[in-house]
Amino acid sequence: MKKLLFFCGVAAVLCSSCGKRIARVESVDIVPQPVSVVASDGAFDLTKNTKICLLSDDSTLNYSVRLFNGLLDKSFGKPLPVIKSTQPEAGAINVRLGGLQPEEYTLNIRPDGVDITGGSPAGVFYAFQTLRQLLPVAVARGEKAGVIELPVAEIADKPHFAHRGGMLDVCRHFFTADDVKTFIDILAMHKLNRFHWHLTDDQGWRIEIKQYPKLTEVGAFRDRRSRRTERFGSLRRFLHAGRNPRHRTICRKTVHHGHPRNRNAGARLRCARILSLPRLQG
Repeated sequence: MKKLLFFCGVAAVLCSSCGKRIARVESVDIVPQPVSVVASDGAFDLTKNTKICLLSDDSTLNYSVRLFNGLLDKSFGKPLPVIKSTQPEAGAINVRLGGLQPEEYTLNIRPDGVDITGGSPAGVFYAFQTLRQLLPVAVARGEKAGVIELPVAEIADKPHFAHRGGMLDVCRHFFTADDVKTFIDILAMHKLNRFHWHLTDDQGWRIEIKQYPKLTEVGAFRDRRSRRTERFGSLRRFLHAGRNPRHRTICRKTVHHGHPRNRNAGARLRCARILSLPRLQG
């Protein structure tokens, strides 16, 4: 009896270590809607041993791969192996650069493998963001898995507009560095390539400029009873690390004229000279 219990326990541990199978999403719904989507029955089984095969020497592709691997870490417990090759691998996610427009991509998911082709590293990045949207919700929650199913589909997409953006106003409402990172990540997932950052207004001046200290000493606060200050060196590194891996253009918006609190704080500012933002205050 004891031996039976022991073997049952070992079997249970082995089964749990293999992880469960997370079923594919029921429908292929991508936002924004791609130019072409042809969905079929079946699924590709993504496991922790599935390789990501880079068929290009462009090192910037590694950033898109790294971000995608970060989505799978909790479920698989480790990143997918990444290799470089001149030939596609069977059963792998094969990534290549091809003769497409810079932000254009194709994504072909078959039961025996995944093919990604981008017109540039930005196109490959957007293909991975589409793949991200096809991951089951359980993966976003970080549930452990042995197999993650991806729906079989052929997807082709390219942007209709060159300028696609979202604005975050940190003047009227203070946001932490982590909040800003989350917002940028949401922009990336929806293939928006402009981050409009509203940094100064009457309600709060968020840029520390050592030449004009009163901009933040006075202009950063409307309610003198409530003061929040946060350095955001980590946010600056997040925005600029790896040659802009999220392929965002950052539009920093500063406003001076017509805002008396900023004038009273001694603001004499040439917006074009603001190149670094060492602190958020509010």
